[in-house]
Amino acid sequence: MHVVLYGLLSVLWVWTLAVDQLNRTRPWASAVIIVIAFGAGLEVCQLFVPGRFASILDVLSNSIGALVGVFVAGRLIQAAPFPTEPSNGVAREQKET
Repeated sequence: MHVVLYGLLSVLWVWTLAVDQLNRTRPWASAVIIVIAFGAGLEVCQLFVPGRFASILDVLSNSIGALVGVFVAGRLIQAAPFPTEPSNGVAREQKET
């Protein structure tokens, strides 16, 4: 379950970073770092919740999910590439030479 959920979270982060930062060439690394840090942070928080415990295996599963998600996002983006310029509905004027 961890792999699937963190994979989906990773896909969503890649998509968000790729759309918001069109000039950014590698949203993949940022997405993996964000998702792994989030998963590790949740595991640390579980140390302070009665009846819950942190597990390094959960962090490992989360990390694998993040990497799988980035791979899937890469395949999806290759299949349907993002636009190279933001679309705001206004036609771009051409320079006259």
